Amino acid sequence: LNRRLGVNYFQDIATLSDLQEKLHIILFTTGVLQAIVLSLIFLIISLFWAHKVAGPVVRFRRYLSMLGQADLMDDMAFRQDDQLHYLAQTFRKTQASCKTRNRQLMDYLKEADQIVQEYETLNEKKGVEPVQLDKKLLALKAVYEKIKEFLHREKTA
Repeated sequence: LNRRLGVNYFQDIATLSDLQEKLHIILFTTGVLQAIVLSLIFLIISLFWAHKVAGPVVRFRRYLSMLGQADLMDDMAFRQDDQLHYLAQTFRKTQASCKTRNRQLMDYLKEADQIVQEYETLNEKKGVEPVQLDKKLLALKAVYEKIKEFLHREKTA
C-alpha cells in the first residue's frame, strides 16, 4: 500500500485477481486428490483387516463342513496375525473337549466289543456254564450303562 498508484499497481491487482481465480481450482483439485489418496489408504487397510477376520471364518466354515464327513482330530491352524484370537482359543478348548469325549466313548465301545467277542467265544464252546455267559452279559450291561450315563451327561451339559 505504500506504493504509488501507477501501471505496476494495476498489474499487481490483475495478477492477484488471476491468482484468486486459479486458487479455487487449485484448492478443489488438492481436496479431490487428498480424498482419493485417503480413500485408497482406507481401502487398502480395510482389505488387509477384512482378510484377517475373514480368514478364520472361512477356515471355521470349511472345518465345520467336514464335521459329518471326516475325523476332526486334526487341529485347525490359525495364523499368528489373524483377528478373532478369542474365537480360536475357544474353538481349541472345545476341540480338546470333543477329543476327550470321543476318546472316552471309543474306550467304552472297545470294552463292549471285547466283552461281545469273549461272549461269542464262550458261547461257541461246548459245556460252558450259563453263569459264565451271564457274567459276560452283566459286564456288557455295565458298559451299556456307562455309555448311557455318558450320553446323558453330554445331553445335559
